[in-house]
Amino acid sequence: MPGMKAVALDAPVSLNRPPRGFRIFSDGLYDEWVNSDGEICHERLCGWIDVIGVTHDVHGREYGRVIEFITIDGNRRRRVVPARDIVGARGRVIGDLIDEGFDVELTGQRGVTRCLYQWRPARRFTITHRRGWLASNEAFVLPDGTTNGSENVIYTGPDDLRAAAAGGKLESWRDEIAARARGNPLLTVAISTSFAGPLVEMLSLENGMLHFRGGSSSGKSTLLSVAASVWWGPEGVRRWRSTDNGLEGTAERANGMLLCLDELAEIDGRAADAAVYMLGNGEGKARAKSNGNISRTAYWRLMMLSSGEISLRQKLSEAGRTVQAGQAVRVLDIAADQQTFGAFDDLHDCEDGRVFSDALRDAAATNYGIAGPAFVSALLDDPKRARQRARRLMDRFIQKAEERHPRTGAGVAGRARKRFALIAAAAELATQHDITDWNAGDAMDAALEIFGLWLAGRGPQQDPSEEEALLRVQIFLTENRDRILELDTQQTIPEPRAFAKGNYIFLSTKVWEHIHDGESPKRAAQALQRRGLLEFGDGRNIKSRIPAGVTGESRGYKLRRAILEDVVSERSDISEDSETTA
Repeated sequence: MPGMKAVALDAPVSLNRPPRGFRIFSDGLYDEWVNSDGEICHERLCGWIDVIGVTHDVHGREYGRVIEFITIDGNRRRRVVPARDIVGARGRVIGDLIDEGFDVELTGQRGVTRCLYQWRPARRFTITHRRGWLASNEAFVLPDGTTNGSENVIYTGPDDLRAAAAGGKLESWRDEIAARARGNPLLTVAISTSFAGPLVEMLSLENGMLHFRGGSSSGKSTLLSVAASVWWGPEGVRRWRSTDNGLEGTAERANGMLLCLDELAEIDGRAADAAVYMLGNGEGKARAKSNGNISRTAYWRLMMLSSGEISLRQKLSEAGRTVQAGQAVRVLDIAADQQTFGAFDDLHDCEDGRVFSDALRDAAATNYGIAGPAFVSALLDDPKRARQRARRLMDRFIQKAEERHPRTGAGVAGRARKRFALIAAAAELATQHDITDWNAGDAMDAALEIFGLWLAGRGPQQDPSEEEALLRVQIFLTENRDRILELDTQQTIPEPRAFAKGNYIFLSTKVWEHIHDGESPKRAAQALQRRGLLEFGDGRNIKSRIPAGVTGESRGYKLRRAILEDVVSERSDISEDSETTA
């Protein structure tokens, strides 16, 4: 039903006075006027209806009305109706209401919509098209569209008919799922990652994914099913086999929570290459409407889990591509079949790994969608304190990780370490609020162990000087974004520092030498070329031809735009905490 969204009936309702010219009686809304003899006359327009309040989005736009009405079967329903539809699509508004059981007179449609538009109670509601956090973290929209936090927030985004509200009880989830994670570090980290979703936006951190790689029947898919149960029922695990457009909607649906994607082998290598960047960047494609305006862009902040029998490196190699640094840190590849029993170490009295895995799946199909909302409620009790405690826990993890795995704070390893710190902190917070039934420190120990497992599986490490060369270029381009001249447009920039055309950015020899002042410009170019971020020219030339339209040098350094997608935001540095710790 486009434009008109259901609202939960969990708040007291008071009848507001309709605008002048209308009157509410027990059996419905009436048009009211005074005839030539001075008599008050009434004509019935529809059944009983009430406008509860006026709606708008977080930007103060998209106004509408929250209406409540009684159906022809005597049921009470509440809906949000956009004001633009009341004015410009009266027939659709009335038709949608009739589909819901609304009682309207054939001659009353015009009067009903006129009344709804003029009826403007004092109460205001904020509408949001996205699940997850509202911009100010005052409310959180859950998978089924209900809201934790402010009762004046209403979700009006697309309905997900596959998302059940919740099943089972928190106590059962603890006993049948969380308790079985004891002694199983991979399972503990999978569940912990699910709790980390709401903290990504709260702490201004980057999206991230753990990819569990293992053989058939190792239990890797069970890790996803169990982690998904924090927020979702069995439908919470989706397949990689999708277009990138489909993944945009799937990711936005899981905003603030957890996105689970099973069977990496099913997606095309080229599509996987693009999807990893898109999912990690947290933003879909900008698309033009028929009138030339840009439609609303999908965006998300969340954590992700993936599984498959192959690694991302293997998948990209199918398309003749190599894993770049940005992809390597967005998707942390973890062996999930090297524990005592595949993905598990402690079977909790089950006879084998398959029985244990089946028991976990059965429990996740019965107890789901409870732990995540409980965690959000705990965060909403005192968001500022929750952020402070999460940062302290992350600092503690990083300290422990440095002691156990020295010199892992820079480059890809440093960003991966911060991700595991977030995962550990989230689960420790959940434990403090009696959601997991784990002991304090259990989640941190598990995250430390799996961080070590990831480090062990990385293979040969990058030369630190290569990391520094890449960082110098990224910092320069980021600081000079407004001085990059786009050659494909009519844009003019005085004294540009770089030139862009298509998927490439070009730097002059003078600028390149300035960036790498005191270092070897040639070795820097070779380092970026090995990472697939710089293309050499023809023959034996390191420098490429600069496109037409650029005065001065004919050759320069040709960089892929992807180099900007790997830049780490300074906002994600948890050491820069301006809030006073409690």
